Amino acid sequence: MKKVFTYTLFIVLYSFVSSQIGFCQKGNNIEISNLMITKSNQQGFINLGFSKQAVKAAFGKPPIVKKSYFTKFDFRGEMFDYRGAKFYFSNNTLIAFELLNNQFALKIKGRNDFAEIGNFLTGFGNGLPNSIVLQNNGVPQDEVLGLIFDAAHKISYLVCGPD
Repeated sequence: MKKVFTYTLFIVLYSFVSSQIGFCQKGNNIEISNLMITKSNQQGFINLGFSKQAVKAAFGKPPIVKKSYFTKFDFRGEMFDYRGAKFYFSNNTLIAFELLNNQFALKIKGRNDFAEIGNFLTGFGNGLPNSIVLQNNGVPQDEVLGLIFDAAHKISYLVCGPD
């Protein structure tokens, strides 16, 4: 019940923020292979499609590992919880993630675009997008990068996964 409430609250908040501030902009597409997740204090990175072993190599052993059905992304798999980021795997492949605090950051390869919880969004297209479509070789994919901003326009939540 708690998960359903949390998911519903996320959708309501996302819809409210979108309608009130008009964050969604056209042209905010990013190549999946260019989306890099880093730990704020290190140089290594991971991205969607990486294996569980590659994530462990980059960030160490996760404090919490959970196998479950994840309603938020509508799939059964495994989740690594690093108490700052959650990484979701299906068949040993990273298919979704959430950034929950500023221990982790999101960068775009070859650009100065940067997203970190508690900070202003740098780059990522025009204005303050609340969703960015991920693409593979220019073809839009099922994955969406969602951002929630606080009243000061700082990032308060970042999620990426199947739409």
